[in-house]
Amino acid sequence: MILTKKICARLAERIKAKDTTSYKIAKALGISASTIGNYINGNVSRPDRAKLIAVCDYLEIDIHWLETEEVLVNESENRDTPQKTIDENTAYQIKQIFLKLQARDDQYMNLHQDLGYIRRYMESLHREVCTLRKEVNAMEMEKRSKK
Repeated sequence: MILTKKICARLAERIKAKDTTSYKIAKALGISASTIGNYINGNVSRPDRAKLIAVCDYLEIDIHWLETEEVLVNESENRDTPQKTIDENTAYQIKQIFLKLQARDDQYMNLHQDLGYIRRYMESLHREVCTLRKEVNAMEMEKRSKK
């Protein structure tokens, strides 16, 4: 999904209607407040869909409505049936999942950095080996020329 101005406006309107803040949502879901702020302000063109769905659940809206402003109604549901609210246990579970995912992202970034260090170290070792080979070859050539 691409965050358009309309989607950002709908998100901001719903946050205002729920009388909440991006900080409260962030705290409840374990998402950074700046991420939610970026979604509201349109500073991100392609949001993390899982995070956006969690925010929609918290705000008691459907992601389809956020995208299109159309209400989807199942045949088995009545239009007057209120949308399910997210209970504290579910919010806690979502928060824990996001924290684990964030930890994995941090681990990935650390591994990526470590691989970069290892790659640079291997390149420097390769250069040293090449230099030593040249020196050994030069010494062998000098030894042969003295004979």
